Amino acid sequence: MSSVSSPRAAFTTVALFAGLTAMVGCPGPDPRAIATTGAGGDGTSSSSSTSTTSTTSTTSTTSTSSTSTSSSSSTGGMPCMEATDCPLASPCEKPICDTGMCITKPLSQGTLCEGDSGKKCDGDGHCVECILDKDCSNAIEVPCVDNMYTDAPACIANTCVPGSTVDCTAAKMVCTQDGCLECVTDLDCGVDPVGGCVHHSCLNNFCFADIALQASPCPELAAGSCDGSGTCLPVKYVFVTSMVFGSNFDGTAGADLKCNEVATGANLGGQWVSWTSDGNSQALLRVMPGQASYVLLDGTKVLNSGMSLQNAGAPLLHGIDLDETLGSQLGAAVWTGTKPGGIASLSCGGWTGGSPNSPEGVVGHAGEVDATWTKWLNFMCNSTAHLYCFQH
Repeated sequence: MSSVSSPRAAFTTVALFAGLTAMVGCPGPDPRAIATTGAGGDGTSSSSSTSTTSTTSTTSTTSTSSTSTSSSSSTGGMPCMEATDCPLASPCEKPICDTGMCITKPLSQGTLCEGDSGKKCDGDGHCVECILDKDCSNAIEVPCVDNMYTDAPACIANTCVPGSTVDCTAAKMVCTQDGCLECVTDLDCGVDPVGGCVHHSCLNNFCFADIALQASPCPELAAGSCDGSGTCLPVKYVFVTSMVFGSNFDGTAGADLKCNEVATGANLGGQWVSWTSDGNSQALLRVMPGQASYVLLDGTKVLNSGMSLQNAGAPLLHGIDLDETLGSQLGAAVWTGTKPGGIASLSCGGWTGGSPNSPEGVVGHAGEVDATWTKWLNFMCNSTAHLYCFQH
């Protein structure tokens, strides 16, 4: 009695062989041939069994391939027992054995590339020349040569790019280790002009010019005044106040205080005295004029020399008619209490608001060039008027 293998036994043999073939990755005998032999030549039964086996084998292989593709990289999903079973993929990838299959993971950013000295991993599995500017090793040790500054190389798109060169001289700057800067010392900002009305300074590598206020005394010229734009002029200034005051400003010292308050409010420098007199002081002696010319704040000359103020008959070259804001006060009444030549006259009781025995004070006429600029009329002490302010 002949022995015939059952179709079920043949199917089992084929499935086992197919599974082993897929796992090992080696070619094996055609499963159909085994199925045919095992079936004893029964065509119908073997054909049905082969078809089923082939479908099952294909499905199993596809499933295995799909699994390895989703979890592996360049190693091709090879089976493994440990990481040493997996081949090296790239200088910036690390092979590992994960659940029996070889996969790769990128090395962290900044890690030196395996076997490629000087380069670094970018964190995505690539070996690159640089990540940061400091990775470019060919830094410029001496960036300044003949006042030409050369930038250090920069890392652009993971490639070291040479730095550019700048002519600091053409840019009117100073070459330093940190680049072209506006200044390092005060001398880099320019030489201070004669007179001292401008002081150049370097602060945090930027130049600043400290310009003295108009009417400030020139630090290097005793008889001069700064004009507000940095130039020292051999002049002194005079103006008439834009404000009016009662006659009770507490003596000539109180009038001087008013002049200084007005000047400060107008951003003028220097010290100021009022052209006022009382029983204790005379305007000429208080102003103490010297040889310097007197000018209005716009530069218009009033006197060639301050000494002319003591000459009672000397006219002004131009009337004092501009106030501290360069506004016109032409025709205004001005408290003076002073005759031509700077001599004291009526002063409302020493500028205390007047009294029955001293009900009036002398006023001048702003803008006049003759003696009426200082003595024009007698005003009642309950009136208001302006003040003349002379730079001391």
